[in-house]
Parts: sequence; structure tokens; C-alpha cells
Amino acid sequence: MRSGTDVNERRYWLPAALLVAAIVLQLQVEALIGWLALAPSRDRLLEQAAATGLWLAATFAGVTLLNSVLNSAAVRRTGHRLPRLVTDLLAVVVWLVAGIGIASQVFEQPVGGLIATSSVALAVVGFAMRDTIASLVAAIAINVEGPYHIDDWIGLPDGTAARIEEIGWFTTRAVTRDRVRVVVPNSQLAASIHRNFGAAGWFWRDNVYLHLDAALPPTRVKAVLEAALLDVEALRDRPPGRRADVLLHSITLDGANWRLRYWLDDYGRAIELEDQVLRAVLHHLHHAGLPLARPVRQINAAPLPEPGSDGRRSLVEQLAKSELFASLDAHELEELAGNAVEHRLGRGETVIEAGAVGRSLFVIVEGLVDVLAEGDGEEHRVSTLGPGSHFGEYALLCGEPRTATIRTLCTSRLFEIDRDALGPILQARPGLAAKLSSILERRQSGTREALEAHSRNGAEKPTSHRNKNDLMTTIRDLFSLGDQRRN
Repeated sequence: MRSGTDVNERRYWLPAALLVAAIVLQLQVEALIGWLALAPSRDRLLEQAAATGLWLAATFAGVTLLNSVLNSAAVRRTGHRLPRLVTDLLAVVVWLVAGIGIASQVFEQPVGGLIATSSVALAVVGFAMRDTIASLVAAIAINVEGPYHIDDWIGLPDGTAARIEEIGWFTTRAVTRDRVRVVVPNSQLAASIHRNFGAAGWFWRDNVYLHLDAALPPTRVKAVLEAALLDVEALRDRPPGRRADVLLHSITLDGANWRLRYWLDDYGRAIELEDQVLRAVLHHLHHAGLPLARPVRQINAAPLPEPGSDGRRSLVEQLAKSELFASLDAHELEELAGNAVEHRLGRGETVIEAGAVGRSLFVIVEGLVDVLAEGDGEEHRVSTLGPGSHFGEYALLCGEPRTATIRTLCTSRLFEIDRDALGPILQARPGLAAKLSSILERRQSGTREALEAHSRNGAEKPTSHRNKNDLMTTIRDLFSLGDQRRN
């Protein structure tokens, strides 16, 4: 296989050989004429052919040398070779000058009139083809300045965005996110302002705006929205300079406008990521009990709701949807939620430690927590839990030690339900022990597999597999239920 240096050197052999041959022919043309003994008219024709060959060989060698010098300078300055369009145009100019030189020096033709006539013709043709020429000049400028490149996403003059596929002499070809191919004259792109979002791997920032009730506590709203952004996996592990953030954008008579900013590295995924952000925001707002703003025409100085009141209502709704507590009636759910202990934790705080003795279950109302497992002497994130999730049911119902460490990923709000809160309900309805033991037995294998496979599940892994009767006996002994069977 030949090296790149061998290939580059071989490019100069042909023009050099032709130039040497043309020089030798020019020097020996008189001897050749005498040897051939041609007619005088043929002698003149042979002299012109030799001179023309020398001009052409010299021009060919000059163009090759000029391209090499210019490309070497461009590589030293910018790290890239000159665009092919630029070198082709320079070659055309050199060949045109050579053609004029041949007509003037070899064939002794007056070039002044030819140039004047050509100028008039060029002016007429240029006026007729002004748009085409403008696109050609714009193509040169685009290749020299490089405002965009192949695979860049740019905003087109009509407002749409497309990915560049080809930059031609007269047009730029691109494809939109809907796979529609677009052909735009280079002159339009050169004359208009367009946004360049870069190619895949180039980070840029997008925004989502929300309109919420201005009466809501801004600190709480910001914490909930920040948790929603962290709930989007693509935005979670960004470096410090590219983390998503939440800003209060403006306040109007109808409410407060919030701005959610986040970075992404591929404009082609902008709509997909916006969908994930909006769905996460609605999920967190719903579980936190924070409504979107409604148009109002009157401002009432009403007192703000008591902190935590919305969280209690949300807790009741979440308990009702939980498989563990779905059989409780409304009164029992209200009682359970009323006796729950609220915890407001900052980022990075530990909720429970693996191996610790536990007697309670936690329900997430706002924020996010990481489920961490020990492995190879380090903590590994198994999953991330958000609003509506709960963890700790085996510690609550069976007294088993915690099998995972739970740590907050952002400002979070949790409710803790311990045995003292659940005990009176089970004392009144001891038959619930059988239902709870059935649920726990059903979830043991699935929970262990979910933790090992790093799935999103809030249950803790039991230390060993226990059948329904063992679990029911443990629950009855732990809550002192005796042998009653009343539902």
C-alpha cells in the first residue's frame, strides 16, 4: 500500500514530465523542421504547436503548484484544505489567462478587441444570469467563511429547520425533521440571517415556558420543576456548565411565568426531548398538587394554603392507587395520611441506609430519590424514584432490615408511615394481614429481579423468599393481631 506522501509526490510527475517535454520540443523545433523538410506553411504550424504545448504544459504545472501551495498554507493556518470550489475557480482563472496569452503571443491575435467584445458579451450574459451568478458567488463565500457545514442544523429563511446534506455550486440541499428535502439557492442563504444549531454533539440550550398560579410559593414551585427536569434521564448527568435550571420569567395578572432551560446536543432530538420534559413536568405538578394558572379578572388577597395541605391530599390519592392500601376505605386512608410524618429533605440527604433496622414506609410526593446498592466496594445507582413511588414495605410489615440506601437527588418531600400509624387500622381489620401477605409474596421475586436489573421499582428486596403463611404469621405477630379473621 502506498503512503499518503507517495501519492502526493506522484501528482507532480505528470505536469513536470509534460513541462520538460514541451521545453525540449520548443528548443529542438528548428532542428525538427530541418529534419522533416516541411513546407514553409507547415513549418509555421509546427512552431505554433510547439509554443502552444509549452504554454499548456506550463499552465498545467502552474495550476498544480498553485493548488499545492495554497492548500499547504490553508492547512497550516486553519487545519483544513481549501474547498474544492475555490481551487477550481482559481484554476479556471489561470487557464483563461493562459488562453489569452496563447492567442496573443503564439497566434499574434489582437486581444484588445477580443477583450472588449468579450466584456460586452459577459455583461449581457451576467445581467441575464444575475441570480445564478449571485448563487455562485455566495457558494464561494460559504466555502471560504464556513458559516455552516455538512450535517449542521440551520434555520432556513422560511422559519423551518433542516440538516445540511450538500453544499453545491448554486444551491444548498437539506432535509427537515419530517424528512422533507429542501433545495435553497445559496444567494438566499447568504443574504438572510439564519440560526446554526450545529451538528450532533454540538450543545445548545432550549426552553420550555409554563404559566402557573402566582399564589403558589415560588421556592416550592422551583423545587418541583427542578425535580421534573432531573427526572428526564437525558438531562440528569450533565456537567456543571450544562445542567438544566428553572427561572421565574415574569409575573402577570393571570399568574407567574416560569422558564425551564436545558441543554441538548442534537437538534434532531429537540421535539422528542421537549415531549419528555413536558410529560415529566405534568407528572410532578400533578403529584405535588400544583395547578396550572387559569385566566382571572380579579385579584383577591386571599391567604395562601397551609403548607403541606396539598401534600396530604396527594398522599391520600397515592395511597388509594397503591396495591398495598387499595382495599382501605376513604376514612382509613384519611387516617393513615393524617398520621404520616412529613419530611422535607435537600439534595444529597440520605433517607435510609442499607442494613439499618426499619419500621416504616416512605411515599414520595415531590422530588426524586436514588436507590443505591453496594457492589465492588462502591455504591451503584439501581434506579430513580419519583412522585407516586414508595419504598420500605418489607420493613413496615415484616420488620426486615433495609436492603438498599435511598438518597435524595434534589429537594424532595416525603411522607413516612410507621407501624404506629398502620397498627390501629390492622387491629380494626386484622383480615387485611392475609391480603398484605399475598401481595408481599407476589412481589418478592419480581422485586429482587428488578433491583438486580436496575429497574424502576420502589419495593425493597427481601433477604429470603418466604411463603404467604410465613409472611402472614410475621405480620400478625408484629402487629399483635392474634388469630382473628374479621375483615
